[in-house]
Amino acid sequence: IAGLAPSARLWYVSSPAAAPVTTALVLDALEATGSEVSRATVGSAVITQFELDAPTSAPRTDSVATFGGQLKLVAAVLPAAPIEAVFPVYLRWQTVVAGPEDLYVTLRLQDQGGHVLSEVGQPVMNETIFPTSAWSPGDWADATVQMALPPRTLPGTATLVAMISEAAGVGAQLGAWGTDGEFLGVQVVLGEVQVSPPSAPTGEPDCADSQTHQAGPLRACVDDVKPATVWSGDRLAVPVTWTAQQTLLEDMSIRWQLLDATGAPAQEQTTTLAAHPTSRWRTHDSYTVPYDLRVDPSLPATEYTLALNVLASDGEPLWAIDQVVKKIQVLPRERSFELPTRIAHPLDLTLGGVVHLRGFDLAVPDGSLQTLQPGDAISITLIWQGDGPTDLDYTVFAHLIGPDGNPYGQVDRFPANGAAPTSTWAPGQVVVDHLLLEVAAGAPQGAYQVVVGMYDALRGGRPPMVDGAGQRLSNDQLALPTALAVSGGQP
Repeated sequence: IAGLAPSARLWYVSSPAAAPVTTALVLDALEATGSEVSRATVGSAVITQFELDAPTSAPRTDSVATFGGQLKLVAAVLPAAPIEAVFPVYLRWQTVVAGPEDLYVTLRLQDQGGHVLSEVGQPVMNETIFPTSAWSPGDWADATVQMALPPRTLPGTATLVAMISEAAGVGAQLGAWGTDGEFLGVQVVLGEVQVSPPSAPTGEPDCADSQTHQAGPLRACVDDVKPATVWSGDRLAVPVTWTAQQTLLEDMSIRWQLLDATGAPAQEQTTTLAAHPTSRWRTHDSYTVPYDLRVDPSLPATEYTLALNVLASDGEPLWAIDQVVKKIQVLPRERSFELPTRIAHPLDLTLGGVVHLRGFDLAVPDGSLQTLQPGDAISITLIWQGDGPTDLDYTVFAHLIGPDGNPYGQVDRFPANGAAPTSTWAPGQVVVDHLLLEVAAGAPQGAYQVVVGMYDALRGGRPPMVDGAGQRLSNDQLALPTALAVSGGQP
């Protein structure tokens, strides 16, 4: 298409034998630069004439993502029509550099709440069934992944993400970068699909071994009714299968409560009963709804009773007394709410509007910050304080940036070495985070700086970091105002 003049006409012949990814890429280019003029069907092929609207440039060479600098996902083709059961996903891979590991792709379909609806994993292979360890740089291959929706999946929008890992899906996950160099996390969003209602209502499940509750025209089936333990601030997953025994005319909600030993509500959470409004349910429609109940981090650690009630559209409960589901044991987390009496370098920075960096300290246990050697470890202490739990679990990073702007050492982990996820922080909680940042073996001589911050390891992106005056910091990171120098590295 490149180089053709405006008003030029092209015939596009779509054959069932064509590779789905190639078909999608060609159509994408034609529809981006031209308009359909006519269409005809000859045998099994569809012939479409396009007229170019504007001068064309070079063909697109961008991709979805590059994983670990090794494997490029050139394109992903998802179903355009709503899905109901089994559906294909078409992928095109290309190696950037040859690696010794056989890479493994996992596709995960998630609902709007992030719950996994379907997951499929398989090795990345070429057409001769060779794994990526046998590929040469520039080799490419198409792959088809068949995915299936579980029964009773709620209709609505679902997101498909891809992950690449080593060792048949149990090894390290590779980070992904976009064409602009932006870090995308370890889960790359491929796009969205629409889940349609089943062609016929599914009907009631077998609830013989489950707890059942009748709420007017709705019947609830709760599979897991065993007592549960959950750490303070964590989420408790409770799936419920609902069946409409007659057509519903209103949108209902569900109210969850944690009751203390006296039966009084200690925590309450009300949400819509399902993302697919109940007013659209047909008689005998049956859907499994995954509920996430976040245990308030301020709640005392003890035993509670989990109870539910269904609310009509006017907010009135359908049951006079809430229905008991199970016993919940909330386990305590070690928390501190006092800032250290002495902070070497006080700060006033806010990340994402809810996390505060109150200060830091920097030291080298056996040397000077001005005479660092490759292999030396820099001791970093970051003082965090939260206004409450975050929606995402953020990863703390500390990177040692050299005179050429490249990193020569880094630490990336959850706060307090994983003991204090940000999604579990209580209002006012203080986390004193100790990290050891090692100077890389090949670090050149010169001036260095340590940059710190937080990011979302799953999807990429950093929470905005602003100072006390409300000014946003560059790259949403702080360059610690302490001079460092490597004196024993390469010139």
